[in-house]
Amino acid sequence: MATRQTKKPADSGIRSEPFQTNFTAGEFSPLLEGRVDLAKYPNAVSKMENFYVFPHGPADKRPGTRYITSVKTSSAVTRLVPFIFNTVQAYIIEFGNAYCRFYKDEGQILDGGAYEIVSPYATADLPDLKFTQSADILYICHPNYRPRELTRTGHTAWTFSNYDYGDGPYLAINSTATTLSPSGTTGSVTITASTATFTSAAVDVGRTVRIEQSSEWGAAIITGFTSTTQVTATVIDDDDSAFLNTSAVTTWRLGAWYGLDNWPSAQPTFFENRLVFGNTTDEPNAFWCTRSSDFNSHKPTARDGTVTDDLAINRLITDNQVNAIHWLTVDNAFMFAGTSDGPFKIWSGQASQAFAPTALKVDKQTEDGAGNFGTVKAGDAVLYVSRSGIKVRELIFSFENDKHLSANLALLSEHLPRTGIAHIEYQEEPNGMVWVLLTNGTLVSFTYKRDEKVVAWQKQILGGYFGNVTITVTDYSNIATGATLVLNKSDGTTVTFTCQGPGSSPTPETNKFFHNESNDTTADNIYTAINLHEDFTVANPAANVVTVEETVHGLGYLTITSSDTTRLAVTSEAEPIVESIAAIPSVDGKSNTLYLIVKRTVNQATTRYIEFIEERFEPTSNTDKDDAFFVDSGLTYNGAAASTLTGLDHLEGETVKILANGAAHADKVVASGQIVLDRTTTKAQVGLGYTSTLVTLPLEVATPTGTSQGKKKRISQLLLRFYQSLGGRFGPDEDTLERILTRSGLDPMDASPPLETGDRILSFDGPHDTQAKLAIVHDEPLPFTLLAIGPRLEVQKR
Repeated sequence: MATRQTKKPADSGIRSEPFQTNFTAGEFSPLLEGRVDLAKYPNAVSKMENFYVFPHGPADKRPGTRYITSVKTSSAVTRLVPFIFNTVQAYIIEFGNAYCRFYKDEGQILDGGAYEIVSPYATADLPDLKFTQSADILYICHPNYRPRELTRTGHTAWTFSNYDYGDGPYLAINSTATTLSPSGTTGSVTITASTATFTSAAVDVGRTVRIEQSSEWGAAIITGFTSTTQVTATVIDDDDSAFLNTSAVTTWRLGAWYGLDNWPSAQPTFFENRLVFGNTTDEPNAFWCTRSSDFNSHKPTARDGTVTDDLAINRLITDNQVNAIHWLTVDNAFMFAGTSDGPFKIWSGQASQAFAPTALKVDKQTEDGAGNFGTVKAGDAVLYVSRSGIKVRELIFSFENDKHLSANLALLSEHLPRTGIAHIEYQEEPNGMVWVLLTNGTLVSFTYKRDEKVVAWQKQILGGYFGNVTITVTDYSNIATGATLVLNKSDGTTVTFTCQGPGSSPTPETNKFFHNESNDTTADNIYTAINLHEDFTVANPAANVVTVEETVHGLGYLTITSSDTTRLAVTSEAEPIVESIAAIPSVDGKSNTLYLIVKRTVNQATTRYIEFIEERFEPTSNTDKDDAFFVDSGLTYNGAAASTLTGLDHLEGETVKILANGAAHADKVVASGQIVLDRTTTKAQVGLGYTSTLVTLPLEVATPTGTSQGKKKRISQLLLRFYQSLGGRFGPDEDTLERILTRSGLDPMDASPPLETGDRILSFDGPHDTQAKLAIVHDEPLPFTLLAIGPRLEVQKR
């Protein structure tokens, strides 16, 4: 008998089980969601927040930040600067308005209170400070200040002093008929010019001057201004620098650094035992190197005018335009100058020859201009910010092109730094992380391991929030009946308040308000309506302004939407603002620690806290969770069994996450600097919660007819491979999530479930759509490491 065959329906599809083995391409730009042809597409995601990417593949939940202290003045912008003597003597310096404070070993240096010294720099100066360090001296440049040295002789012994640069550096030799003549040959002298040459005391006092008489040079430092043709000066106390006689000569040079705003402004560096500066207002394309082995001498020639290899170097970078030098840095045998028109390589010209005034070569490398930011050295590469301020470029030698090239490391994740970069920092250990602080206070990062071809970008959003929900009433009489104010709570739910119309009585209905009498009275009505709702606490800081806070704040932000943004103008809460970052070796010297200044709103006030990101939690067993630190601005309690935990004043009024003896505890609100737990604990981590989120790209599998893109797909099952993890949720998107159940029937009920390593097969009732993304979310104070994702995918024909 013939076998009957059933023809497969024309619209039936296939079942596929793709497997994402790693996340080493990080978060892709939305512009690449159609580029399934890219080799990195299978290793990328469409969203990655509060995760690190290990160079070998996994996505690891970011550790929390530990609170140290508040900055001195919470209302003022403050900056962190690293000072690294060696791996076990490393400091963080807090630069504020006319002061510096100091931190070591993850704590503040105290000396009868916070140890502090007076600084010459005001708040407005802080963004433009540039630094380099040699042993116990930090050299500091700013365009409006003479270079300074910050010297350390002990933990509580730091001193600012003016940088002494000696005989030089100088502008070009005079080429006019104007003469200069000194009144004497040593000591204090008067220098007279034949025509107006000097400007003012503010410009000229402290400036150097060099005069050649009978083929020999003498030098002095101007100490007083008399007129545009006469100054007083002190001859430099150097046998080679005294004037030969008092004759008037045309061969002279004035100092290149002077005045109120003509000082080196580029990031300085050290190269072949010379200290190197660059960029003044007058000569933005100039760089100056000290004498070899003498960081305080810029003497350009010997007394007789001869130039020897150990003397100072003055040089202009010449190209088809004036290239302002923004930074100077060293990589192997070369110095690089980052200019507005591209990086230049500066060297002796021969590998076997030392860099010297008589052996100096300047070669342009690329046309990729550099911005006015610092650089970081990462392995064999120099990383710098582009002239546009929205790219991080990698300056590295290309054997094929026989020069250094500067690839754009943000090419595949261009959306993350698009708002503009303010600063970059490199954390070499443990995973090679480049931290990128954006101009809007957002913190992003990327794992950078060039040898393994790993460049994986992520966004880091710290716990807490900044800003207040406010409502400002104007032109009250024209607020329409039915106008709405929608409060979007931090848990995702909404409450709507509606304008009932004009009038003062009877009392408005629930969640409604009148507009009547004046802007101030209308604001009072809004205040009353919202304050009657148990979810909100309301203040009236100004007559026509209402401020709203959630009674119990969740992990998200309280935002508000107004249907009339002219008459009911509103502001909302947003993510905390990171204002400064700096990395130094960790306490044990084996890794690096990133310190941050974080601006938040806490208890309705603006705070600026100094915190650092904890090292990765490394449990010794699947039950070892007590030391897991996954809260932000957090602290640790470690002591006798207790249910009341104090010392939390810095989080007053805020809802905190708690890990008590390795188990997640119910959230609590800090009141009077303390919380009361539901049970006693001997060790607890307490701080602000944060959410780690990973969303895949549109899934792609091969089908008999080609790509699966554009075809209806449904995920019916999901494999998640974990390493030492606990908790989490999953779903087709961030708004539709199921909890990953962690307790089995074999787990004791009086203890937290153990950490999980291995595969979890989960039922997944996914929708039919053309993209089929997956969302993995973790918001508990517990470790979470995702190794791989394996969905079971049903694909229909298009």
